Amino acid sequence: MLMARINPRLTRYQRDRDSVTPGAVPIQTNKTVAEVDYGAKVVPWLTPRPNLQYIIRLNGTGKIPDALVIGLYTQMTF
Repeated sequence: MLMARINPRLTRYQRDRDSVTPGAVPIQTNKTVAEVDYGAKVVPWLTPRPNLQYIIRLNGTGKIPDALVIGLYTQMTF
């Protein structure tokens, strides 16, 4: 799991902007990413690597729902 913490100076700036115009700027604090991937050599020249990520507090504000990301990386060697 990876947790990204937003720079406190940016958070402070966003809070200051929000105090002048409430709701104008979303206040970011942190987000968390959990990731699982696995590679399997199917044949000597092909390795697919499926990937799952779950992102909590997607943009750091909590206003956007959490996200599930599904990916596939494929390596072919000739």
